[in-house]
Amino acid sequence: MRDAALAWPIKLKKRNQRLLIVDEYVPSRTVLLIALRMRGHECLGVGSAADALASVDTFEPSVILLEWDFRDGTGRGLSDRLRTRSRSCGRSLVVIVVSVTNEPPGFLLHDSADEYLTKPAHAELIESAFERHLRA
Repeated sequence: MRDAALAWPIKLKKRNQRLLIVDEYVPSRTVLLIALRMRGHECLGVGSAADALASVDTFEPSVILLEWDFRDGTGRGLSDRLRTRSRSCGRSLVVIVVSVTNEPPGFLLHDSADEYLTKPAHAELIESAFERHLRA
């Protein structure tokens, strides 16, 4: 389910990106939404794999921050499906996996994720990660 109260964009700077934050844990998602909006990015937060897939088409993010370890297991293949969906629409997409796990699972960095960050990840670190990939 989308965060209705947090779905509105705030634009403070010219370099803003459209970020989709996918995390089933509401407090974590909310902190990221607020921090990245304060840095001038347009953000949308969702809490399920189904909402993430739908949001790629409607919100058209340039960056996805994905907590892949969903309790129901649906996050494991989500980065692949998100990347495939964006490519089929002719859009480039930076997928950054953010998790509490110290070591990234090998399958995530093989083809589907551009970057792996460990929680808690500060807004500056997240920004530098996606800016690195957007410039490439």
